[in-house]
Amino acid sequence: SKPNEKNILYQVLRLLRPNIQLVFVADGPLRPLNKNCGKAAHADSDKYTGLLRKTMDHHNVAWHKAPAEAEAECATLQKLGIVDCVWTEDADAFVFGAHTVLRVTTSTSPRLPRESQERLTQANTLQRPMRRASL
Repeated sequence: SKPNEKNILYQVLRLLRPNIQLVFVADGPLRPLNKNCGKAAHADSDKYTGLLRKTMDHHNVAWHKAPAEAEAECATLQKLGIVDCVWTEDADAFVFGAHTVLRVTTSTSPRLPRESQERLTQANTLQRPMRRASL
């Protein structure tokens, strides 16, 4: 089992439910090989995103391979008005000029009671109607 892919799928399905259109953006071949405070990055993202891409294709989620850094591409898509916000695990998209970012959280801390989760989801959904998100 692949927990990262399962978590992404769970989040994607939650976003698809209210009819949000997603665009998944993967790192491209010109992405820096050494990223994230010295942690090694994968030069060949196709090898590591194959299962995720098949899953997104199955759910009719658009897929785009960036020329270099995915966060930079997402910020550009937002500046051009193609997407309304950027959904990412970190805040790099701000550095590249994104102005609305949803942060992916994968916490191991105790979860909120289901009732609280539902209220938070409803509050977040009602604050601003969002049509397109770049992943």
